[in-house]
Amino acid sequence: MTDWIVSNRDSHSLFLYFFGHISNAVVLSVRGVYLVLLALGRAGVTVFAAAAVAWRVAGLRLALTAAVSFLVCGLLGMRVPTMQTLALMVVAVLASADGAAHPRSVCAARTAASWKP
Repeated sequence: MTDWIVSNRDSHSLFLYFFGHISNAVVLSVRGVYLVLLALGRAGVTVFAAAAVAWRVAGLRLALTAAVSFLVCGLLGMRVPTMQTLALMVVAVLASADGAAHPRSVCAARTAASWKP
């Protein structure tokens, strides 16, 4: 199976017309989130994305931990790899949440609608 995948990934229609489009969508999504994170700047990502969201979701302690973590990454000169990783994680979480929640919610809505008298 692995040999077939390696030998046909550049020519088979499944890879060209299905997996290729999925791969392109993921790459463009990650690149878009990454550019937004870079446009926010250091203060924007640290204060808004990390501290404000963490404070709203889990409280002050996690907000301080998130803010300090991003500040340490900035002080160590790891801003670009940190933003790349954060962009990848945002896209992965959104894709998995949509992929898992959407079919279930559609099925639940149809089932709940069929229970009504």
